[in-house]
Amino acid sequence: MIHSFFDAKDYPSFKEQAVKYETHKPLLVRDLIKDVQSRRLVSELLNLEFKDTCFKKGIGFNKQYHRYYFMLKGKQSQERIEYYDGRAKRKDTHRTVVAYKEYGLQKFYRHFAFETKFLFADDGIYLVINPQYLFTSDAKNPLEDKKAITTLTNYLTSRERTQQIFNHVHFIFSFLANGGQKLSISVFPGSEIEILKYQEFTVNFGIPLDNKQFDKPLSSYNRDDQQTLF
Repeated sequence: MIHSFFDAKDYPSFKEQAVKYETHKPLLVRDLIKDVQSRRLVSELLNLEFKDTCFKKGIGFNKQYHRYYFMLKGKQSQERIEYYDGRAKRKDTHRTVVAYKEYGLQKFYRHFAFETKFLFADDGIYLVINPQYLFTSDAKNPLEDKKAITTLTNYLTSRERTQQIFNHVHFIFSFLANGGQKLSISVFPGSEIEILKYQEFTVNFGIPLDNKQFDKPLSSYNRDDQQTLF
């Protein structure tokens, strides 16, 4: 059995040689997310689409640590800088997403990274973004020294506060969405999948932001644009 967001009729060779198209059955995503087992299927398909979107933006996926990380591009050898629309509407905001570092005998690349997961609720699907870091020896392979990784990670995260984490999430979404209000991870007709910018809701836990008002902090899957699963 094959599941896909795309109708096989748009791929003639695949339709004729690999599947028995006459037995295809459209499934409504809004019905699937109500079932725990079906949620795993939807989550897997969404992850595949999201991973492909990230790769096109120069973001790889490390299987060992289960996180996305910014890669060096083209002729870049030691550093990668990305510009994006800042929260203060400054279009010249930039961030170093890959940097080569030397501390004593330790030489490594520090990559800005993030983990994701899809959160299912009665009203739709939410993309949760958790900012992280990845340290590599050659801009590809993670450092083998676990103690060094822990030390480097603790050094960075111990100096970050709630506002910095929020800025990390804003940067990730703004970069992937090209500064827009939504991130399209599928543009095939009838199978459009869009992640809208931030969804606000109240929780009974968390760290106060010093009573400051910020934009909405969580990205949401647009369930209305993706109606069927093939």
